[in-house]
Amino acid sequence: MSNKPTYEELEKKVREFERIENDKNHAKEELRLIEWMLTKGHKNSFATRTFTPQYGDLTELNQSRLILDSVGKTVLSNIVFDYLDLLDTSAAVYELNGDYALGIFSSGWCQFMDQSSRELCGTKDNHAALSCGRWHCHESCWSKASKITIETESPVDIECNGGLRIYALPIRAGNRIIGAINVGYGNPPTDQAKLQQIAAKYGVSTKDLVELASSYKPRPPFIIELAKQRMSIAAILIGEIVERKRIEEDYRTLFREMLDGFALHEIICDQHGKPVDYKFLLLNPSFERMTGLSANEIVGKTVLEVLPETEPYWIETYGNVALTGKPVFFENYSVMLDKYFEVTAFRPAPKQFACIFADISKRKKTENDLLQEKERLLVTLRSIGDGVITTDTDGRVVLINKITEKLTGWTQQEAFGKDITEVFNIVNSKTKQQCENPVKKVLEAGTIVGLANHTNLIARDGTERMISDSGAPIFDANSQMIGVILVFRDVTEQYQIEQQLQHAQRMESIGILAGGIAHDFNNMLGVITGNISYALSRIDRNEELFQVLSDIQESSKHARSLTQQLLTFAKGGAPVKKIVDINQIIRETAKFVTRGKNSRCEFDLSNELWTVEVDPGQMNQTISNLVINADQAMPEGGIIKIKSENTLINPDTTIPLIPGKYVKISIQDQGIGISEKHLLKIFDPYFSTKTKGSGLGLSSAYSIVKRHDGYINVCSELGWGSVFHIYLPATIKTYEKVEQEEKAVHRGRGKILIMDDQELILDMAGRILNRMGYETVFAKDGSQVIDKYCKAYQSQNPFDLVILDLTIPGGMGGIKTIIELLKIDPNVKAVVSSGYSNDTVMANYADYGFCGVVPKPFTKSELAEVLNKVLL
Repeated sequence: MSNKPTYEELEKKVREFERIENDKNHAKEELRLIEWMLTKGHKNSFATRTFTPQYGDLTELNQSRLILDSVGKTVLSNIVFDYLDLLDTSAAVYELNGDYALGIFSSGWCQFMDQSSRELCGTKDNHAALSCGRWHCHESCWSKASKITIETESPVDIECNGGLRIYALPIRAGNRIIGAINVGYGNPPTDQAKLQQIAAKYGVSTKDLVELASSYKPRPPFIIELAKQRMSIAAILIGEIVERKRIEEDYRTLFREMLDGFALHEIICDQHGKPVDYKFLLLNPSFERMTGLSANEIVGKTVLEVLPETEPYWIETYGNVALTGKPVFFENYSVMLDKYFEVTAFRPAPKQFACIFADISKRKKTENDLLQEKERLLVTLRSIGDGVITTDTDGRVVLINKITEKLTGWTQQEAFGKDITEVFNIVNSKTKQQCENPVKKVLEAGTIVGLANHTNLIARDGTERMISDSGAPIFDANSQMIGVILVFRDVTEQYQIEQQLQHAQRMESIGILAGGIAHDFNNMLGVITGNISYALSRIDRNEELFQVLSDIQESSKHARSLTQQLLTFAKGGAPVKKIVDINQIIRETAKFVTRGKNSRCEFDLSNELWTVEVDPGQMNQTISNLVINADQAMPEGGIIKIKSENTLINPDTTIPLIPGKYVKISIQDQGIGISEKHLLKIFDPYFSTKTKGSGLGLSSAYSIVKRHDGYINVCSELGWGSVFHIYLPATIKTYEKVEQEEKAVHRGRGKILIMDDQELILDMAGRILNRMGYETVFAKDGSQVIDKYCKAYQSQNPFDLVILDLTIPGGMGGIKTIIELLKIDPNVKAVVSSGYSNDTVMANYADYGFCGVVPKPFTKSELAEVLNKVLL
C-alpha cells in the first residue's frame, strides 16, 4: 500500500506553511517598529526642544485670538507636540484671518531656514516682515498651505520653500471653519542642485545646508502617517475646545441676562439622610433683583442662615428633588417678600437642585381683580339675553354666560382658562377664512370695537350660526385694562328673513318692469297672431304661403309662451284658481316634459293628500319649469324624484308662511348641484348658469307660487344635486272631477263694439269678427265707447257685445268703462281683454260686471271660444 499523501493532506500542509510565513512577516514588521522607537535620540522632552526665534513670539500680534484665548498657549503647545514629537520638524496653528495662534520650530533644519528667510526681510518689525514677501517659511506655511485649506475646507499637502513637505488641515468648531493647523514632514533634500537652489533662495551657503541635511534622521512612512492621524485628532480637539468655550460663554450670557431668577443649591441632610437645610451655590442677577438678596452676602450660606423662617415643607420638597431627580413646578406666595412666584425645580447634579422662578405678582393681582369683578358681574351677565364672554389681558376665558354655553357648546368649567380663539371660533360666512382674534383687536384699540359683518360662530359640534358682536375693554378702579368683554347674539334667523324680504322686494320691482314689457309686447304680438290666424283661414292649405304663415304662427306661439312667463311677474295677475287634483297635474306634466329625454321620473305621491285651490295652467307651468330644470342639471340623464305630502307649518318655523296646513311638493335631481354663491340668485329673472334656456323658468315658478300664497325654496350642494320644495296652502273644499268641454266653432250675426288704443289691434280684431259674420265698430278709449254705445242703445239698434281693453294709457280703461255702461244698460254684455293683467280683474272678471275674458294675444279660435260662451 502506497504512503503517498492525499490531495487534502497536501492542501492542509500548504495552508499551514502560509500561516507560519504570515506570522513571521508580521513579527518582522513589529520588530522593525520597536527598533525605530528605541533608536537613540527619538524621544525628546518639550523643555529641551523649546526654540525662541530672534524676532520673538508672533502670537503677540494675534488680533483674532479666538483659538489662542479659547485653548490657551500651553494647552495648544501640548496638543501640537503630540504629533510634532513624532516628526521633529515644525508646526503652526492659525486663526481664520491668518494670525498665529502657535508656531513651533523643532528641528535644526526648520529653525535655520526660518531664521535665514526672516533676515532677508531686513526689518526687525514683525508686521512689516509678515508682508515683505521674502519670509519664505511663513509664506509656505500660511499662503501655500493653511490659507488654502481654510478656503477649500479640505486637506492640503505641498512642498515648502525649504525642501520639506507641509500637511495642513482646517479646524472646525461646530459647523464653521475657525482656522488651520499644519506640520512639516519628510527628509531635507540631498540632491546637490536642489540644495544649491534653496541656498540661493534663502541667502545661505550650500555647505551649511548639506551639514544640516545629513544630521536629520529620516522617519519611516508609518510614523509620518501616524503623525498625520494625530494631527487630525488635534484639529478636532482644538475645534471642540473652542466650541465648548463658545457654548459656555453663551450660557454665561444667558445666565446673566435671563429675566427669570436662577439659584443653584446643595442639599444638606442629617445622619439619617433626611434633608434639613440647603446651601446657596450660585445666583444670577435676576434672582438678586427679584428677592433683594445679594449673591456676595448669601452664596456659601444655608437658607436657614439667610431666611430662618423657611418652613420645613420647602426644605423637604427641594430635598426630594435633589435626592430623587424628580422635578416639580408650582406657584408660591412668599410672606417675607410679599410676592408670588412661579417656580420650576430640577436636579442638575447629585445632591443639588436648581430653581428657575418668575415673579407673577402682577398677574396674580390681575387674576384676583378679575375674580372680584367676576363676582360682581356674574348675576348680571347670567341674566343677559345675549352671549357674553370675559377674558383676561392674555386672551384667556374667565367667564361665559348661559347663552354663550348654548351657542358655543362649551360650559363655564370647560371654557375657563382656554384661549378665546378655541372657545369663540369665528369665520367669515362667505370665505370661511378665520376671523381676526376679537380680543386682540380690543386690546390693541383700547376702545369698543364692532366686529366684521358676515361673521359665523362655529360651535363645538360644528353648528354654524351668523352672529353680530362687539368687544370692549374692562378697566379696574385705576383705569388699568384688566380684560375684555365680548357681547354677541345669534342673528341667523333675522338674516334669513332679511334676505328673503330683500329677495321678495327685488322680485316685485322686476315684476312691475316685466308686466310693462309684457303689456306692450302682447299688443304687438296680438296683431301678429290675430292677423296670421285670419290669413290662414283665407288661404288654401296647399299654397306655399300657407306653410310660411304657419311657420310664423308657430314662432308666435313660442313668443306667446315667453310672454306668459313675463306676465307672471306683473303686479297683480291673480291666478284663476280651481279645486284640482294636484297629483294628476304633477304626474301628467312631469311625464310630458321628460318624454324622449334621458331622465326619468320616480313618483312618491300621497294618496291622502289635502286638496289645494290653484290655477291649473300656472301650476302646470311651475311643475314643468322645475322638471325641465332638473333634467338640464343631468346632461347624461338620471332620476328625478317627485314627492307630494301633507305638512304642518308651526309658528316657530323659519319658513315665512302663515301657520297652518300645506301641501308640500318636492322635486329632486341627481345633478351637479348649485354653488352657495348662486343660491340667492337662482330665482332672479334671466339668471342662469346653463347655456340653454331664457333664465325665466325658476323666476316664473317663484312668482306663481308666491301668488298662490305659498313658498318655494331650494336645498343644494355641489356634487350632490338639488331639491326644490313647494308649499301650497291646503283648502277645506273638495275636488270634483269635471269633464273637459269640446271646442266649438263660432258663427254669428250682430254688432260688436271693440275698444283698444292700438289701431292695428282694432283692424285685426275687426277682420276676424267680420269673417265670423259680425259688424264691428271701433273706439280708442272709454269715452268713445260710452258715447257710441249710448247712441246705439237709444236708436233701438244696440250693440250685441262690447270688447274692452283693460288698460288705456292716458284714457278711460275697461274698469271705469264697464261701470258707466252698466248704468246705461244693466244687461250689457262685455268681455275684458288685456295683455297685462292688473289686480284681480282678469281672474275674477264676473265680479266687475264682465261676461267673459280673452287675454292678449289671441287667435281666431280663442276669440270664437269666448263668443260661444257669451253670445250663444
